[in-house]
Amino acid sequence: MTVRVQDTNSVRYHLRMNITPENVREEEKALWKVITRGKIDEVMFFVPHAEERSPGLGTKPEIQKMVGILKPIFRRLRKKGIAPSINVWWTVSFSEFAGYPRDLRNKFQFRWAVDATGRVSKSVACPACHAWRN
Repeated sequence: MTVRVQDTNSVRYHLRMNITPENVREEEKALWKVITRGKIDEVMFFVPHAEERSPGLGTKPEIQKMVGILKPIFRRLRKKGIAPSINVWWTVSFSEFAGYPRDLRNKFQFRWAVDATGRVSKSVACPACHAWRN
């Protein structure tokens, strides 16, 4: 693997990308088009759901499906010297859009995240929760 070396005065270009199982071919095609035209150093994926279309924290089957989709993409990116990454903040679902259809509070014994106004999340575990971390 060849990784582009940057000096301290360089700028690194990070492409933020959604890949969704229902549109993976079109989205992957668009990804390679952007990469061949631009100077992209890293591609950061928002998975297992596209941010604004997320139903909440990803289920194990959803995550496993995304792993299968991303493995060959990650390999190809690395061969081109482009670092692949996953947006951990989004992956743990630490964002909750109003109207999430998925309420996970009865499925897991997590301590749920609480926002600044005291509202308890329906789908975001507190990152300090030991049950969630395990």
